[in-house]
Amino acid sequence: MTETTAKKIPLRARLAIYGSGLFADGATNVVIPLWALSLDPSAFAFGIVIGARSLLPFLLSIHGGVLMDRLGARQVMLFFAVIGLIVPVVFPLLPWIWVAGILNLVIGLTSTMNWVGAQTLVGQLTRSDPSLTWRVTFCNRFGHLISPVLAGVMWDAFGPWGGFGVTLLWAMLFMAAALMLPRGNGTAETAQGVDAGRFRLRDLLPRLEDYTRAFALLGIPIVAVVAAGSVLNISAGAIQSSFFIAYMKEIGLTGTLIGVMVASLGLSGLAGTASVTALARRIGEVR
Repeated sequence: MTETTAKKIPLRARLAIYGSGLFADGATNVVIPLWALSLDPSAFAFGIVIGARSLLPFLLSIHGGVLMDRLGARQVMLFFAVIGLIVPVVFPLLPWIWVAGILNLVIGLTSTMNWVGAQTLVGQLTRSDPSLTWRVTFCNRFGHLISPVLAGVMWDAFGPWGGFGVTLLWAMLFMAAALMLPRGNGTAETAQGVDAGRFRLRDLLPRLEDYTRAFALLGIPIVAVVAAGSVLNISAGAIQSSFFIAYMKEIGLTGTLIGVMVASLGLSGLAGTASVTALARRIGEVR
């Protein structure tokens, strides 16, 4: 981050944004597969449960972004933070595979909107300085490095309650970070139309117009490339957090070792995130 940008953004706000990136996802990619496997599902049922995580983000991520523009990223993040505090406790209380699938639907949307909110705030606060973006992304990758190991250790020590306890802890820390975020991030001023910033109940419902505008952006080559790269990245992550974990569990690895293996997959992403800004400056601006 440049010195000018650092002076413009208060330390409290920067720490809150870093924290929202760090605690956006509390090792659910390890705990939920372990929980599903403990319920002895068929391979098909296991795949459905794990795949459910991506359904609501696919359907509602665009609408979530629109809500952040209309209501403010902080408000939307706080809403999903509250949900994130409730869902982890429900998993061990309702030990049925179909319930796990439904809850994973919610977890997928919650973790996605948490991360999208953090990225949105970065874009709103520092439009001309990408260095804050990589710092927040680095924090997110670092969280993916330590939370799987911690969740695996707690799973081995205390069973499902220990694993989901880590996700609950992460949700509490994310809530604390979201509460520290500055109010009034300026989204109302950037909204279009005479009703900018005015909340109506119908704003909570997805609108076809918003989706049409979003998909129209795929006509821009750089947007299409980024979208394609995101699809490949998410697909690889889905495989790593599903049948790869099932295989490791089948060959007898403990929760701790599974957590270490999952965390090791994030090392390259951590290194790449740390070096991307310097690499971009060396190569020059992409035009």
